[in-house]
Amino acid sequence: MPISFNSPSKQVIRNNWSAPLLEFICSKLKKKLFYLGLPSSEAEDIKTWIDYLYRVYAFQCRQYPFPSDDTQPRDEILKLEDNLLVLERTKKLETFEVFDGYIEEVLINGKDNSPNTKVFSQDEIVTLYNLDFCNQITEPQKIFNENGEEVSAYKMDALNKLIEFQSKVVKNSSKFILFLTIHSSYSGDSLNDFVQNPPINFLVNYFQKLNNLSKTEKRKRILRAFVYDNINSIFSHYGFNSEFLPVINYTGNGNHKLLHFTVIGTKMSLTAGRATAFQKIESFVSEKFIDIENNTFQNIVSDMEEKDVNVNSLNVFKNSKTFKKLWV
Repeated sequence: MPISFNSPSKQVIRNNWSAPLLEFICSKLKKKLFYLGLPSSEAEDIKTWIDYLYRVYAFQCRQYPFPSDDTQPRDEILKLEDNLLVLERTKKLETFEVFDGYIEEVLINGKDNSPNTKVFSQDEIVTLYNLDFCNQITEPQKIFNENGEEVSAYKMDALNKLIEFQSKVVKNSSKFILFLTIHSSYSGDSLNDFVQNPPINFLVNYFQKLNNLSKTEKRKRILRAFVYDNINSIFSHYGFNSEFLPVINYTGNGNHKLLHFTVIGTKMSLTAGRATAFQKIESFVSEKFIDIENNTFQNIVSDMEEKDVNVNSLNVFKNSKTFKKLWV
């Protein structure tokens, strides 16, 4: 069974953090949203946001964390299909597709593992990505490639593929939102290399300051910087500005420590072949994390000199340079 992310805190995030943003983005785009993500078989996030959605692309693996195998049961995939079919038949969704397999596997191979084999293609702009990753973002998933060889694929490889597809159907005014939830555990060669060989000088000094913190506090800040650096690089490469809202640090089911990222993507003019983001990493990592207590959001107090953030997601977005320059 996949790990359940439907904790009380996750429900608060869906309803009180994400939903206001989605409602606002629908009004700005003057249409409902094309969702691409990793829902559970119960499709809680899709059901919660159904008023803002018209189309769904969903990925569902068979037996996490093992590489896909035709002998594995398809129960979770069929359950998800049934839930989405109800939404389609009641005209709450216009259409949907469920892809059988890990998202990395389907995107890299260009097709899924369903009995009739679905080819992955994208013919319009995805306006909402919702990626609840089961494993660590810095640890690879074992998958089989088209030649039947077992290979390792990272979550960032999948995200890179998604944004590449997005760029191929993009229009000048393309806008979208990405929700990303990851474990705040810390391991993996890619992350170790990031810490040992920071891409910019600022991070060298920043990582040194983190040595005064506990392991838990240090790790989540390194992960925050790692995610920013990777996503900003991917977005920039394909011509999108990335705007990160404050990060929510919360406890999910099974006492898992999780980080929830919100990123606004906007097509913009390229400089030297890349988009240059308005938001800088120095500003982003100087922010406090947000916690959830009694169903409300609050700034987390820490030993770091970090600045308070607005805990209203919509206000944060409306006050950003990205919104004022590219969305108004």
